Amino acid sequence: MSKRRKQKKYSKELKLEAIHAYLNGEGSLREISKKYGIVRCEQLRRWVLWYNGHKEIKGSSCSKGKIYMTRGR
Repeated sequence: MSKRRKQKKYSKELKLEAIHAYLNGEGSLREISKKYGIVRCEQLRRWVLWYNGHKEIKGSSCSKGKIYMTRGR
């Protein structure tokens, strides 16, 4: 039986702080991730890509009962 890890949630403010720190050259993806407690540096890379692509950065929240897929594949 495999154990499922709980997803860590990050606030919008933390995401933006980490993104700005990286873009201002305050460290590498790995260093900034460690500084801000982000589990995977790939996550920070994805946020930076979203930010540079002018997508809205949102804080993490659970789905609160919303259904995202209504049909199977």
